[in-house]
Amino acid sequence: RLHALCLVMIAQTPSSKLAARLCAPSSSAVLLLVVLAIAAAVTHRESSDQGGEDGETGRETDFWTCDRECRWRFDFYDRRVRGKTVGLFKRTCVCWRGTQQLGHVPYRFTEAPFLGPPPLSNMYANAREFDPDFWADRYTTPFLCAVDLRVAPPIPRTFDAGCSPGDCKAGKAKLEAHGLTVLHCGRCGACSSPEDIKVLFDTRETITAHTTECSTKFKISNTIGLRAQKLGELKQCLRQAGITFSDDGRAWEEPVGKPTCFDCWTDNIMNDAQLCWNHCLGKFVKSGNAGHFAKDPCLQCDEYTSGPAFIACAGANRRSAGIKSDIDRGDLVGTKWEQKICTVGICSSQGNATSPCAAPLPWREY
Repeated sequence: RLHALCLVMIAQTPSSKLAARLCAPSSSAVLLLVVLAIAAAVTHRESSDQGGEDGETGRETDFWTCDRECRWRFDFYDRRVRGKTVGLFKRTCVCWRGTQQLGHVPYRFTEAPFLGPPPLSNMYANAREFDPDFWADRYTTPFLCAVDLRVAPPIPRTFDAGCSPGDCKAGKAKLEAHGLTVLHCGRCGACSSPEDIKVLFDTRETITAHTTECSTKFKISNTIGLRAQKLGELKQCLRQAGITFSDDGRAWEEPVGKPTCFDCWTDNIMNDAQLCWNHCLGKFVKSGNAGHFAKDPCLQCDEYTSGPAFIACAGANRRSAGIKSDIDRGDLVGTKWEQKICTVGICSSQGNATSPCAAPLPWREY
């Protein structure tokens, strides 16, 4: 396990003097493994024709880094936009939509480095700003995502409910007067379907630990493993743990080319693997959920580095749907880092009352 950690560190930062000191080879066999790890880290993008992205590995796609960067710049919700990593020591991304070249974007660039909460007070250099239309950061969005459960299939839609910070009961009441059910605060996204919100609720106590476990196996296999796992295998690991997000775009009225809920989650995992590895080294040894946000640099890096793209893709997460998660965020209350739960989300409940999301699907009108 210690050798694996060393190789991951070197693969991510080949020129790091610290990594070299920690992992100084004592034999030719170890040296060979180090060389192989570095080679895996600088492997350039090779297209796969087996099962689309699900048939690709993190090793051959550079963990889809340029796909994410190109979509962030050119069209966030178009999965046809893809990128290729070029260069060795100074990398960049060449972006494409089909056969049309869109241009170049920086490789792993940042827009808004963010200082995390005490006691760690870490600086997350690759953080990005949240879109205020979604339930995140300042939690001031006026929007609600709602659905007509009397219609099949129920397609979530975004409504400007005129919500004010800390209060959206009036906006919820207006939508309910028109026969709509509020699903969550903020704009709708790929995970806004009732089925995906149900998965969020059912796995609320386990999803962080299981996602970490599956993603750790995927990262190690694609960095130093003899056989790199494919993206489809990562999804299968998650499904076996009960994380059965939809993969058919059901939250969209026009799903072709749009991200699925599973896409949002696996994109988040890949972004963490590339940009949060140095904050998550402990997960390679013990992949369970630490559970305390203010004291867990891995959870913080995920929130501030991968969170902005994730919530814009998914729309629904546990907090926006009114679900209390398996992560302790109590230390943040009253600070600028506070992470609020939407009180009008479909899964919210008062006191010890049973959450509506405990009911089996299909949900009916509430």
